[in-house]
Amino acid sequence: MELNQLLLKLFAAYCATVAAAINVKAPKRFIFWSGLPGMFSYGVYLWVKNFSNDFIATFLGCLVISILGQYMARKFKTVVNVFYIPAFFLYVPGVAMYETAYNFMNNDLIAAGSSLYQAIVTALAIALAVFVVDSAMETFKYHLEKQKNH
Repeated sequence: MELNQLLLKLFAAYCATVAAAINVKAPKRFIFWSGLPGMFSYGVYLWVKNFSNDFIATFLGCLVISILGQYMARKFKTVVNVFYIPAFFLYVPGVAMYETAYNFMNNDLIAAGSSLYQAIVTALAIALAVFVVDSAMETFKYHLEKQKNH
């Protein structure tokens, strides 16, 4: 992929994330910042997708969203959903779910099963990334509290 194509895709990811933030009515002071996790995560996704499969690329991209979202929520003293929800719009398997329903309606069960499988794998990658980072944060907070009390 050429540099200008990469920059265009990263800019589009940033704009899509900002548009999603506006759509979900994120506080105005976070609109600019909410696009950064989406842009950085999509860069990781594009890079990893060159040498791995969709699950790993989606998982690592969503891991970046989760880490940046947690960091930015603490930096700006707000809830993490302000950064999570808009950025995850890039990965939500809406097209795969549409294709699943469309293929079921047209009685093409093989294609429906294939697109359903893709949607489930993508959703699992998103959920696993959030679970890993949130669990790590909770464990870290627990150990910090434990050290303070001793």
